[in-house]
Amino acid sequence: MQYQKKSIITDMDQPNEYGFDVSCNLGSIDIHNATKTENFEGLIDTAMRLLTNVSIMTHITNVPSVAKANDSMHSVGLGVMNAHGHLVTQGIEYGSEESIQFIDHFMEALNYFSLKASMLIAKEKGESFYGFKKSEYANGHYFDRYITKEDVGPSEIVRKALGNVPIITQTMWQKLKLDVMKHGIFSAYRLAVAPTGSISYTRSCTASLSAITEKVEVRDYADSRTIYPMPFLTNENKHLYTEAYDMDIFKMIDFYAAAQKHVDQGISMTLYVTDQWTTEQLAKVYIYAWMKGIKSVYYVRQRLQTLEECVACSI
Repeated sequence: MQYQKKSIITDMDQPNEYGFDVSCNLGSIDIHNATKTENFEGLIDTAMRLLTNVSIMTHITNVPSVAKANDSMHSVGLGVMNAHGHLVTQGIEYGSEESIQFIDHFMEALNYFSLKASMLIAKEKGESFYGFKKSEYANGHYFDRYITKEDVGPSEIVRKALGNVPIITQTMWQKLKLDVMKHGIFSAYRLAVAPTGSISYTRSCTASLSAITEKVEVRDYADSRTIYPMPFLTNENKHLYTEAYDMDIFKMIDFYAAAQKHVDQGISMTLYVTDQWTTEQLAKVYIYAWMKGIKSVYYVRQRLQTLEECVACSI
């Protein structure tokens, strides 16, 4: 066979180099337990060091692009779970102004201390991630929105819900900015909130940042059935466990958006709808989520309204 022109498949004369492919070095902390720890900074520092060690030790020779990314970027994904569960213990309704204020302060603290931990690791190793000098961390622009914001303390109920989680001030951000510009940071990416479905069940937590889908969930595994009541569920607080399908979905998006502004990667968000929804309604929700900064809607799950009575009876 004779070719009359260059093959567009093999003869593009492009550099044949490996790029940077993703390796999921993920871990999640329990929000409820994190608020009770005596040393929140130490908890986040330990979590970051554990995940960073995974990125250092992971060298997949069969996938050179992943090995290259781990060696160059040291990216990790520290996330959270048990948001709804913790809010219930504090008498706070998911999606309320207090819940949004809580997750805003909590995720800011998580961002701050994860960044500080990565800076300390870079200082110890004398090494920053590939491309650091061209990043907004290096020129300090990343910190501007934190340094210029007004220090507004949380309400009394939110301060109580935060427990031992410190309130991060402008002064703290200013000092961290100078430290990062001087010493660098080790991980190009630090925070990512995964769905945490199965691991939440084994930890007796609510999943990720999500509202619950059922007060008592039944899961079938092969020939076994496991029943999972939501954590801390009692007759007295069950009204606070509004299920995601019955919740104002825009309030759920607002809750996620308050967290997303402190997360340098994505948050896996699921939209919960019923079979009564129209495509127009769904489109409006997608647009609203996008405008609020949510760029990672994970799934859209639909529940049939006709099954509600049966589900209620089975519980």
